Amino acid sequence: MSWVARKLGCGTRSHCRSTSLAFNRIEDDLHNIFPALAEINEARGARLYWEIPSEARSFGRCDVEIQSREIEPRLEVRGDIARADNRGQTTVSPNSILETWFVPDFPRKYSISKTTGANCRLTGVG
Repeated sequence: MSWVARKLGCGTRSHCRSTSLAFNRIEDDLHNIFPALAEINEARGARLYWEIPSEARSFGRCDVEIQSREIEPRLEVRGDIARADNRGQTTVSPNSILETWFVPDFPRKYSISKTTGANCRLTGVG
């Protein structure tokens, strides 16, 4: 959620939790939570999502490529990432890499169940 804090300009995650209602709503929204290996999540950090031309994998057989400032997630989750980034906005930022990922990757069953199931019951968001 560090990237959200930077995007909102509310300071550190701790500071944002105590000062920003928008940050708290975003952090509490289960649509923004994705399972990931801790070491990949840590390596991802604040890197930009991008398509990296090489297929040099930094985590063995796991389909994740990382360069100095960019990360490329596996093909199957790119639409999920684009939808999470777009949630609460009316359009995807034009000409962004997320725009190209948003359209061809339709939500899977677990993404839809987040909206209709536990997310609504736990957070009232959905």
